[in-house]
Amino acid sequence: MHVVGVEPDITDIQYLGIREQLKMCSKHVSIWSPEFSACGIRNMQLEFFPQGRETATLDGFCSVFLWCPEGTNIKYQLFVGNYHRAPDEDTYDSRMGHGHSNFCLLDAEIDNVTDSVTVGVDILDVSKVYEMGNGELKIHRLSLNKLMRREMMVIENHDVSTVEWKISRISQRLAATPRGASLYSPVFTAAGIRDMLLEFYPNGNANTKKDGYCSLYLRCPEGTQIVVTLIVGSYRKGPIMAKFDGSAGKGLPEFCELTAQINKDDDSIMVGLELKNAALSGTDGSGKKTVLKLESGGRSYR
Repeated sequence: MHVVGVEPDITDIQYLGIREQLKMCSKHVSIWSPEFSACGIRNMQLEFFPQGRETATLDGFCSVFLWCPEGTNIKYQLFVGNYHRAPDEDTYDSRMGHGHSNFCLLDAEIDNVTDSVTVGVDILDVSKVYEMGNGELKIHRLSLNKLMRREMMVIENHDVSTVEWKISRISQRLAATPRGASLYSPVFTAAGIRDMLLEFYPNGNANTKKDGYCSLYLRCPEGTQIVVTLIVGSYRKGPIMAKFDGSAGKGLPEFCELTAQINKDDDSIMVGLELKNAALSGTDGSGKKTVLKLESGGRSYR
């Protein structure tokens, strides 16, 4: 086990020699990270079940849980390798773990070059509620580094009009992921909008009727209004005006037939969008345009 990085809001734990550990580690057995502190919270830990815990129902899927002390109110995003879950928001009534039993297909996230897998958490928000007479006061607490980075991302990504998310080993994921199971992009900022997220179902979701069709949705903060075109491979839907009234995503349960869009050269699929923020001036299609590329859990620009 190797601690790759402990930033004020992101902790990465790299598990080396993971395939040998898999041979020795039976189902229901977990590996604990060292304790770490982030955003003013002490004694946090990640609990990783390489073979899944007892409540896991999908073969080959690992389980991941974030442990925090009593009284913690936190919004966070767990990840294994390049796989991210949608952000979770939990209140810890006691020291316990919150997370997911069917987290992801572990084999698809192992780095075969280093024989390792990275498990981590990105802390998005920490809050505490104080009772104030007939009402309550909610205080949000983030590190200065996190707050500055969030504001810088808004400025840096003001001109982003296209987002591309490359998903590798798609054939393996397609074979192992049942209908209704989704992949989530990292949280990103584009065109002045924070906390955006792509939600992709390789085998479709509960509302998909056609075999072989994928589903794609975009999540944005409540009140966001954009003109968006959703993209899988070379297949496009839009542009349409979308207004986000709550946490539900906007998209289609039968987006396109997935296998026709797979890049056979590297067994990947490109999922993305083009957008214009209706709240921003100067988004008439003129001027500088930037592509935000989401890949390998990171972000790059073109």
